[in-house]
Amino acid sequence: MKKVMEIVDIRIKHHETNYKDTSTPDAISRLKRKIKNLYNTYVFVPADKAANNIVVVCRKYYIEVLRNEIHSSNTFQATNLTGQHIVQEHLNTTTQLKAQSDNMKVPTMYWLPKLHKTPYKSRFISSSSKCTTTNVSILLTSALTHIKTIIVNYCNKCYENSSINYFWSVKNSLDVLDKLKSVEVPFSTIDSYDFSTLYTTLPHTLIKEKFTYLVNWSFKKSGCSYICCNKYKSFFSDKPYDKYTSWTSSDMITAIEFLLDNIYVRFGNTVYRQIVGIPMGTNCAPLIADLFLYCYESQFMAKIQKDPSKQDLVDQFNNTFRYLDDVLALNNPDFSRIC
Repeated sequence: MKKVMEIVDIRIKHHETNYKDTSTPDAISRLKRKIKNLYNTYVFVPADKAANNIVVVCRKYYIEVLRNEIHSSNTFQATNLTGQHIVQEHLNTTTQLKAQSDNMKVPTMYWLPKLHKTPYKSRFISSSSKCTTTNVSILLTSALTHIKTIIVNYCNKCYENSSINYFWSVKNSLDVLDKLKSVEVPFSTIDSYDFSTLYTTLPHTLIKEKFTYLVNWSFKKSGCSYICCNKYKSFFSDKPYDKYTSWTSSDMITAIEFLLDNIYVRFGNTVYRQIVGIPMGTNCAPLIADLFLYCYESQFMAKIQKDPSKQDLVDQFNNTFRYLDDVLALNNPDFSRIC
């Protein structure tokens, strides 16, 4: 490695010593035209899960893939709304929620090539980092992160008392390694699974149902009337605080429902509403997906725990770990059959 770096340093010094800028206005103009021609013909995008690798895609093909996703799937529905109308409606609601955004525009959509799949696929992402719902999503991320902490602590206590793992979600690969080290029984099989699609298949009605329960449960658990949040942290409180957006349980449920009911993307001159799933690109999407799956996982564990004939399944599913849409199962030959 040291030898390689020495060669690189020599090349850099040679370039600095011998290179002379001989560019002329005409040469720069020709270069700009060439770059513009590239822009008109190709799209340069990072590869999914390999952001340092740039993929060059034919612009016509890139647009065609977007058009097929929007027109040929059941995920999006064309509207007669204008961007200006949506912006005004969102401004009214986000002001009431004390979560108005500085970037009042309707997002567009783009896709990344999933080259690690065979055949390769596309990951569609809504450019929601700067749009009318951005601040609502940021505040929900903060509030849901705090609620998730309460859920984790509750499930850890349940595991101490009952030896039942109600919470399969893990933070990262290091968390998985820690859990593997804590497994007392040697494991003979390791199976991994993933969702072919997750974000764009979650039904809005079920998300609303599950999160209404989670929000009300967490407020009751805290014994407080407000959750006070900003982009950095959240906490439960008996009173609202300055410099924080303070939501009641009803306010927070309204914020979640508003976000789900107002997922719009612009394609060409038409605005489309996403009627199924949540868009990758909005801040709170990973947390919504994670906690939505937790609801079903905990219900499943509670159900089999009540059946004396299925106690062996409790032990098998106790060693299940999930990172968003990737699942790892230890010593569980029944996982694929049951799930």
